[in-house]
Amino acid sequence: MEISKCECGAVTVTINGKNYSMLPETYREKFGVARVPRVSSKYGCCDYCVNHYGIELCACGSGERYDKCKEGYPECGKPMQSIEEEREVVRGGWFK
Repeated sequence: MEISKCECGAVTVTINGKNYSMLPETYREKFGVARVPRVSSKYGCCDYCVNHYGIELCACGSGERYDKCKEGYPECGKPMQSIEEEREVVRGGWFK
């Protein structure tokens, strides 16, 4: 697993070749750690800040949190990405 951090503050985790972007507090919540470990690389821009693509961002692409988006599209209220299926793989290997 590789962890990168963007200047915007978002953390991108690469699991099984797939990138999942999130805020540091979401990383700590999802992975059950007190702080984000040392990152492999740093970026000036990422999917989270440029493309509005992340696990807590709305599927409509607005850049708002999926639970707070008010754009009114059918996708609203759903996350752009889901890390849950990947966490099951990780739980048996890297994380418990």
